[in-house]
Amino acid sequence: LQSKGQISEALLLNERAIKASERAQGPDDQLTISCIASLANCLSTAGRYREMLPLLRRVVDGRERALGKEHIETISCVGNLADCLLSLGQPTEALPLQQRVLRERQRVLGLD
Repeated sequence: LQSKGQISEALLLNERAIKASERAQGPDDQLTISCIASLANCLSTAGRYREMLPLLRRVVDGRERALGKEHIETISCVGNLADCLLSLGQPTEALPLQQRVLRERQRVLGLD
């Protein structure tokens, strides 16, 4: 739906998926976290960064707890959070996150 420009419908379905996953799996389950990340992605497409920000913080927190701070999926989510902050005009808060992403990607890829 999102790729077809049907953002409102995609947002509604993602919100339903989150509620269903929270009921069935719990609020901290990785399926629930993935549903939240999907909703955040829809909000990004719609340019609704203020609504997206708390969702991305929840995704990063959930990934860190489940996968660890250095896991590549966690780092990708941190990058998304930094991008959102930049879109909101908050470069001071985004910079340390971007530095973390760069540092971890260099470590994973073996670059010095």
